[in-house]
This record gives sequence, structure tokens and C-alpha cells, in this order.
Amino acid sequence: MPFRESAPSPRIRTWQWFILSAAAPIAITASKLNLDLWHDEIYTVITFVAQGPRFIVTDYSLANNHVFYSLVLWPFYCLSDSNLVLRLPSLVFTIATLAWVFRLALRRIGLVAAVLTTALLGLNQMFLIHTIQVRGYGLSMCLMAWLANLALPPPDASAWRRRLAIALVGAAFLYVMPTNLLFFAPLAIAALAECWLRTGKNARALAADAACWAAAGLLALLAYLPIASQIAEVSRRASPGSWSNVQRLLENFFSPAMHDAWWLAPFAAAGMVCWGFRARTASARGGAAAPLLVGAVVCGAFVLSGALRISPFERNYCPLLPLLALAAGWSLAELAAPLQRRWPAAREEWLAVGGCSLLGLALAPALLSYPRRLDERRRQVAAHSRWPVQDGYYNYYAADFRPSELADWLADRHIEQMAYVICYAKEDHLDVAYYFEYIGLPIYHGLPLDPQDRPVEVFAVLPAGCTWDRLAERCRLSPDDIRQFEHIGDFGYHQLYQSRQPRYIDLPADNGPGE
Repeated sequence: MPFRESAPSPRIRTWQWFILSAAAPIAITASKLNLDLWHDEIYTVITFVAQGPRFIVTDYSLANNHVFYSLVLWPFYCLSDSNLVLRLPSLVFTIATLAWVFRLALRRIGLVAAVLTTALLGLNQMFLIHTIQVRGYGLSMCLMAWLANLALPPPDASAWRRRLAIALVGAAFLYVMPTNLLFFAPLAIAALAECWLRTGKNARALAADAACWAAAGLLALLAYLPIASQIAEVSRRASPGSWSNVQRLLENFFSPAMHDAWWLAPFAAAGMVCWGFRARTASARGGAAAPLLVGAVVCGAFVLSGALRISPFERNYCPLLPLLALAAGWSLAELAAPLQRRWPAAREEWLAVGGCSLLGLALAPALLSYPRRLDERRRQVAAHSRWPVQDGYYNYYAADFRPSELADWLADRHIEQMAYVICYAKEDHLDVAYYFEYIGLPIYHGLPLDPQDRPVEVFAVLPAGCTWDRLAERCRLSPDDIRQFEHIGDFGYHQLYQSRQPRYIDLPADNGPGE
């Protein structure tokens, strides 16, 4: 565990406080370990991870290759390609992210802030969606939280070990995905400013720290050299950005990041007012170093996005989530500080337990109702869009996704003993075909050379709420014909239908339904 064993109270140890604040998010994340892989996850695994380290570090044909994450995942893929094993590193990164955030808040602010910060981050829906994905977002958040700890070191930290860690962890953070530069650069500047003030304007210490942050960037640059031209090409194909686009980037990120926690804004503001009254004391000013660093990194990330004229997806800004939670935890802890001074009997431990409990109760309705709200939102989007809903909050990655169960259900009915074809829309190809191939069940079987020779059984797989038109086009049937199919299976996100009688059907021109 990254935090030290220094108990804030004689009765409860540090790690026990961490468990109190992180138990719910860890349990939620662990419950998703066996979740079926989605389109982007499958593409990442079969296109990059499965090809081995040499291919991973030399191919960036698409931004799906989060390079350092793909390298970390490869040994697990060699062990097993099961959902559980492939998601296991993401669970480890989740726990480590929460632990690093807890450690930083405990050391720089206090127990109440540590507990609230960890709970706020862990119960954030955007965090929960992306941290368990078989992508590099969870690793990026973990390394960002680690770097924040290194940027605000304890007084007794070993200088050479910390600087070595900055170089290595910083390089790894940048090597996950190129857009992590948006957060690394302002974090490095803020860390150097803090070093200048912490060391009493010691130029030698500042130069040593600056060299380590620069070394991290240089190491990442050297690692990226084999794919530098490909990164440039992918960037040219991406949506261009501008200064005028920064406002949209801010909205796209903060809307999902704060979706269930906007009601905390008045309390956070009140906490900042309380801190303002205490800011005359050295302890209050010292405790503000963490939220000041957060402000510098968040502002710097979006300023840099505008300066570089890029427009990343909102999920690329996930490394900011641990920092936002840290700032929110600090402000809520400042709000609780006057209570402790007014009623000394209100021990810090009671405030921590009470605050964590109230926070959990307040966020529970949104967490519990999220599956229903996501399904409603997804059906609304599916009715008029080819692509599923995918933003930072209402994200189809969090849907009830069970294509492996669908494939097993058909296999158990021995459909391979009949002539059949399974139709699905092109957009669902990887999601569906991967699990049919996984169990060795072909998408079509026993079809005659001439479609008019004999009819075959036709199965159709369609996300709930989607229009039939796109599926009818792939099956080469009219929408009226395919609407007459019988619903035979509910597999969460996907619904399974079967023609009421065998039909004469031709394969699509690309030799495979949905390929």
C-alpha cells in the first residue's frame, strides 16, 4: 500500500481508514471483473496486445494502442484471454489510484479530507466507468495520482529516490497515451513552483527537480520515436481544436465528471470561505498547497489543449478526476474544521466517519438508479443514431453487456446442426462476433451455394431500442419482414430474435453478416 502505517488515532489504523473510504468503490469495480469486453476493448486486445511487445511499441495505426498499458496487459493476455484476467490489472490500478489519493490527502490536509477525497473519487460514475475498462484510462489515473504525491513530497522524503521516481513514473505516464502531456506539463510546472517555495528558493534543489521532470519527458520521447510519424498521422485525422473550442472541452469533461455531485458546489464554496478566514495561519496556507496544485493542473490542461489546437475525447481527461476529488475533499474538510473548533468533543475520527456516511447516502440514489437511467438514455439515442450513446457519463460501456451469454445460449441449443445465419449490424461486429469465435460457433453454417435452393433459420441480434432498418440492410431483408421476427432472448444490451419460419437469404457482399 503506498501510504505509510501512521495511524491518525490510537484505535483505528491508517489502512483501516482507507478500507472504510474505498470499500464501496473497490467492491463495485470488482463486481465488473467478468464483464464482457466491448468494441474498443476487443479491438485493443486483438489488434495490439495479442501481437506482442515488438508490435505494440512499433504500431500506432490507431489511437486504441495505449502503448504502456498494452505492454502491461500483454503478460496477462499470455496467461489467459478471459474477461476476468484481462480486467484484473484495471482492478489493481483502481485500488492503487484510491490509495495514492488517500495518502496525499492524509499527509497534506488531514484525515477528514483523506476519507472524503477517496470516497468522492471512488463513487464518481465517470471514474467507475473508465477505471475498469481494458484501456489505459485506469493506468493513467493511477500514475497521475502517484505523480501528484511526488510533486508534493513529505519533509522526510528521500530526495534521490523521489527524483528517480519522478523520471520513471512520469515517463510511464506519458507513454500510456500522448494526450497525457496535457496534464504532465502543468503538473511539472506546479511541482517546480512548490519546490522553489518549499526549499526556501534553493536554486540547486530546483534545478535537480527540473532535470528529473525533463528526464521523464525525454524518456517518453525516446520511447515514442518508433511511432512518432504514425502519431502525427493519427493526430492529423483527429478532430482539430482551437481556442474557441476550449469551452466545449470544459463542458464535455465537467458535465460527466460532476454529474452526480453538482449539489456539493455550495458546500465546497462554503469550505473555501472558511479556509479564507483561516488563511492567516501557516497551517492553513500549507494545507492549501494540494488544491492550488489541482487548480494549476486543471487550468493548464485546457489552456494547453487550446494552444496545441487539439480536441481530445472527454475520457482522455480522466487523469484530472483524482485531482478534482482532492480539491473537493479539501474544501469539505475546511467546512468541517469550524465544527471541530466549536465542539472539541467532535473528534476528527467522528467527522471522518460521519462525512463519509453522509456522502455515501447522498450519492447512493444516483449510483443505484444509473443502470435504469443509462438504459433509458441509450434507447433514446439508439432510436435515431447508428452509434450507441458514449459520453463520459451515459456511456454504453457501463451497460448490461452479455454477448458471451448470448453465444452460449445458442450453442446450448445446438444450432450448428441446422443451416442458419446470424445477422447483426456492422456497428456490432466486434462485440458479437468475438464471443461467437471465442466458443467456436460460426456466424453462419450450412448455407446453400444458391440462396434459392432452400430456406435457412435466421437469427437477428440487435441492441434494445435500435431501428430495424440498419439490421434489415445487413440481412438483405425488408424492414417489414424483419420486424416480424420473434423475440427469443434478452441479453441486456443485446436482444435476440428469430424468424418465425426458415427464410431464403443471401449473404452480404462482404461474405459475412455484420463483418
